[in-house]
Amino acid sequence: MIVSAGFIAYLPSFGGQWLFDDYLQIVRNGRIRDVWHLSEFFKDTRPVVDFTFAVNFAVHELWIPGYHAVNLFIHLSSAMLLYGLVRRTLLSPAVSPECRSAAQSIAMLASLLWVVHPLGTQAVTYVVQRAESLMAMCYLLTLYCLNRAAGPRTAFAWGAAAIVAGWVGMGCKAVMVTAPSVALLYDRIFLAPSIRMMLRNRWWLHLALWSSTAMLWVVGVVGGLYQKEQGGGTTVGFAMEGITPVTYGLTQLGVILHYLRLCVWPYPLCLDYGWPLAHSVSDVALGAVVVSALVLATVWLMFKRPAAGFLGAAFFLILAPTSSIVPIKDLAFEHRMYLPLAAITVAVAIAAHRWIAKPARVVTIIAITLVFIVVTVNRNLLYGDPVRLWSQNVDLAPHHQRPRNALGYALLRAGRPAEAEGRLKEALQLDPNSPGPYANLGMVYWSQKRFAEALPFFEKALSLSPNEFGAEFFYCFGTALFELGRREKAVDMLRTAVEIFPDYPEAQYNLGNALLDCRRYDEAVVALTHAIRLSPKTVEAYVNLGLAYDRSDRINDAIAAYREGMKTLPPDSRTDPAFKCRYNLGLSLIKAGRTGEAADILKAAVAIRPDHAGAVAALRTVTSPSGPSK
Repeated sequence: MIVSAGFIAYLPSFGGQWLFDDYLQIVRNGRIRDVWHLSEFFKDTRPVVDFTFAVNFAVHELWIPGYHAVNLFIHLSSAMLLYGLVRRTLLSPAVSPECRSAAQSIAMLASLLWVVHPLGTQAVTYVVQRAESLMAMCYLLTLYCLNRAAGPRTAFAWGAAAIVAGWVGMGCKAVMVTAPSVALLYDRIFLAPSIRMMLRNRWWLHLALWSSTAMLWVVGVVGGLYQKEQGGGTTVGFAMEGITPVTYGLTQLGVILHYLRLCVWPYPLCLDYGWPLAHSVSDVALGAVVVSALVLATVWLMFKRPAAGFLGAAFFLILAPTSSIVPIKDLAFEHRMYLPLAAITVAVAIAAHRWIAKPARVVTIIAITLVFIVVTVNRNLLYGDPVRLWSQNVDLAPHHQRPRNALGYALLRAGRPAEAEGRLKEALQLDPNSPGPYANLGMVYWSQKRFAEALPFFEKALSLSPNEFGAEFFYCFGTALFELGRREKAVDMLRTAVEIFPDYPEAQYNLGNALLDCRRYDEAVVALTHAIRLSPKTVEAYVNLGLAYDRSDRINDAIAAYREGMKTLPPDSRTDPAFKCRYNLGLSLIKAGRTGEAADILKAAVAIRPDHAGAVAALRTVTSPSGPSK
């Protein structure tokens, strides 16, 4: 039932498109192009997530449904882990007999509500948020294995599995840092009769779980909390300008209240809030009252009724890395509630079992589940239409420039550059110092071949944030420079594009062209050869490779390049690339003294372009009686 309901709710997610950070972390991420270069993954703070993207890419490259399939598998697996964890926990002697007798039905209800809850969509359908869902799966697996490790048989095997899950989770997302604390509380409350017994039986397990936090040092999470990135790109940590730990903590009182409201009434959902900073308690008065009351209630329950208090403690501990005092540039994101939501649904399931009679409870559960499925389906359908998704986001956060920037980019992708231009200019009015709208406006003009207009916007974007942009930006910037005759500068930009993403065929091709124009023939050969390897059907790349060989006096290599290009063409092709391939091949054959072959090739070229003076003259040269002999 849980798997079926989750599958139905998320089936439309397979139509979801790349959004926002998907382009940076997946589409333009060179690290995921080779699954075996494991050391490359540790250059990011989430190496395990990058590895899973690399596996996706190795199997089906950038076919989006494959990525959504893995995300859905993770979500459904997490739901089943939640079911198993809750059921086994409620069978513990620390739980009331009433709950023990209904362990299976409570676990079923909690997992069912969690798997279809609309608040989870951002962590599942927004592909790059696999970091959140995969971390949550590892978190739940750690607790589940810990539960099994307290059993009389195979305790060591289950304990080892818990440790592995803990270490892997640390490589997914830093929120996993709270898992050792939650595991310690869980063990003491539900599994061990005393702290002494817990430490005697499972000291090694907890020590290994705490040691897994070393992964956060290895991947640079801890160091990044105090280090300011070059170019002002810092998005998390105490070195970030404009947000202090105090103001961030105050703001989170209102954010947590909003999260709690979405747990009960998950509408409207928003991908990017642009949540404003609070500067005093009065700015978040209601949130301060509600959150403070819940924290005090949790502390009281931990002493009086620890089994109930654990849910509150788990909720606040899991949320603490993103909703406490560590400043994060984005103050509110719905995916941060993905795992804390599980504590809420478990509490709701227990309350429903205790306070609602069985007939009414069944009807209520069915009604809520169906409503959640409908809302989740609609939300997932929205992810399949970025223009509509970002349009809704703009309506919900009219003060925030980033959704307008994203809408402009989506409109550009949808082939609506005029509308994109208007939205991007609105984004600049909201924040004139944001580099994103400048870059996207440059791409709008670039797409319309208005290169002279595009150039100032590219330059402004780069001056505002030298380290923010990916390969696509530098590719567009470089090709604009190339079209405007600034060849050497174009080479620099295009080389940056291929350094970021070496397997970018268009960038390699245009880099080769720019190098060819700069008479750097050996370098052009390298770039064009790479472009051909990536896109072997691009005839123009063979033509330009032949020219690079020809101009460096490697005539035989040039002839071979042109012939390879001709192999990619249909026999009766009369396109401009087909003409260029034959014409340049004919000229190279003349240089090689193979005029008989040259005559046949040039006749075919003239048949395609009888008005081309150069081709006609070359053919006349090799066919005239006074022409060069074979």
